[in-house]
Amino acid sequence: MKLRKQLAASLLAAALAVSAIPMVPRVYAAEPVSTAARAEIPLQTASGRDSAHVSELDGTWKFGGQNLSDKKALSADYSSWSDVTIPHTWNATDGEDGGGNYVRTSYWYHREFTVKDISKKRIYIEFLGSNTKTDLYINGKKAGERHKGGYTAFRYDITDLVKSGSNKMDVRVDNTIDQEIAPISGDFNMYGGRYRRVYLIEVDDVHIDLADNGSSGLFLTTGNMRSQSRPADLGEFKASAKIVNDGNTAKKISVTTHIEGENAPADTTEDIEIKAGSAYQFEKNCKVENPTLWEGADYSKNSDQKNVGYSYKVTLTLKENGTVIDEVSDKIGFRYFYIDSSNNGESGEGFFLNGKKYPLRGVNRHSCLAGVGSAMTEGQHDQDMEIMKELGINTVRLCHYPHTDYFYDLCDENGIIVWTEIPLVNIPGSAAAFEDVTKAQLTELIKQQ
Repeated sequence: MKLRKQLAASLLAAALAVSAIPMVPRVYAAEPVSTAARAEIPLQTASGRDSAHVSELDGTWKFGGQNLSDKKALSADYSSWSDVTIPHTWNATDGEDGGGNYVRTSYWYHREFTVKDISKKRIYIEFLGSNTKTDLYINGKKAGERHKGGYTAFRYDITDLVKSGSNKMDVRVDNTIDQEIAPISGDFNMYGGRYRRVYLIEVDDVHIDLADNGSSGLFLTTGNMRSQSRPADLGEFKASAKIVNDGNTAKKISVTTHIEGENAPADTTEDIEIKAGSAYQFEKNCKVENPTLWEGADYSKNSDQKNVGYSYKVTLTLKENGTVIDEVSDKIGFRYFYIDSSNNGESGEGFFLNGKKYPLRGVNRHSCLAGVGSAMTEGQHDQDMEIMKELGINTVRLCHYPHTDYFYDLCDENGIIVWTEIPLVNIPGSAAAFEDVTKAQLTELIKQQ
């Protein structure tokens, strides 16, 4: 959600307030996710779309082919490989036994999937997290460049590689140390595998851009909310999106902006025309009069909880001749904050939220479990949140890398202030490309959150 971006930058100035806080101890064991429970898990896609456009590539995958070349892996006898489900890591055991000798290598994942209709569509594969280097092959052909980095979402456009009916997918994942890719070292494990969910996304030729650093393509931007007093533009924001036409004919479409929440304004609709093979930069200035503010967690006796984690839902809908062809949603929370620091010659009273003093009390959190490694389920993330709420926290540092969107959303909904970071830990890599790859990881984190 968009309320995190300015907070993340400002909380860096409050490092001493949380840097010494201990990790949350977790000793509960992993439990398999039942078929019924899986059916209730909401889509975690970073695309901002619903099941009309997104389906999870769940079920059984074949896993094996350690250190195989692409030529050998693509012609392998998969019947001898193991059956696994996603989320998955090959370090669930050796990465959690304290030996410090967990396997860092490459493996392959294989499965078949079905595309019913490829006409007038763009088709993508979305990975929410795959560590550390990932290569995708569709029907034996490589789909784009290798993705470098293990903690943010990314996509491949596979439109030109698929056919109607059954298709083959092969994924190579490698968690060996690479001097181009952070982290080079750290006090945590760099678990190998596809440890977050994977989705198939199908959209019309005309759609909100899916090629922008793993983001949904919809961006909600407020003014500067770092203020001691209520900003004059509180409740105002800009909704922007790049709308692309990958077809071979010009298209006339309507774009509707819908805001859901208290005092939300009426819908607005604009008609636009996009030439074939081009894009239209959509921008809409929006305003919620006297908005309900996002309030932080409050554990005081008889406290009013109704505005804790309050957010507005913003939806951008594209229609052609009255038919919905794409729809993307995101949430935004309105709040303002300030850090009163003695380092700046101020009184040193600390953090203020919505004009009130709000001391930050929290924990550091890693995203891993014994017997599970990094391949945590939503239920296990829920358990972590419940433990933190039981401790009475209002702040969490998600160390040392971007965590799953699911947990960011849990924090937003429960009024937990988030400090997030990229995995630039201890030392930089020695390769010339290290700086550019690290900047790309930061760009993905910002645009996806």
